[in-house]
Amino acid sequence: MMKEFSSHGLKLVIATNAPRALAVRALKKLGLLDYITVVWGCDSGGGDKSSHRYFKALAHYAGFKPRTALAIGDRKATDCVLAVKAGYADAIHIRGASDLQRVCRYILAHKKPRNIRGNEEGVL
Repeated sequence: MMKEFSSHGLKLVIATNAPRALAVRALKKLGLLDYITVVWGCDSGGGDKSSHRYFKALAHYAGFKPRTALAIGDRKATDCVLAVKAGYADAIHIRGASDLQRVCRYILAHKKPRNIRGNEEGVL
């Protein structure tokens, strides 16, 4: 599924409260690192995910405007509420892998890469 996102021109960015190196190792071990544009950890800048500044710093570093991004996360208070507070277009709260798969399938079936928000490049 991540390969499909890449082929549609969507950027995948990982934001985690774990140190960046730990997240990179995990993604590499799972064979997913090649599909990720940016891995942003608690030590990457902007503090941790308990502040909307974390999501603003991530957007700035990754080179996208927050209003072009959709946040998907398993923690509503941080992954979703604070991302929207930081100016992200929207956020989806998921409760597990099956929710994530359904959301990704829906996005691939209904969204074009440049239609997440306006005519700008989409970032997930």
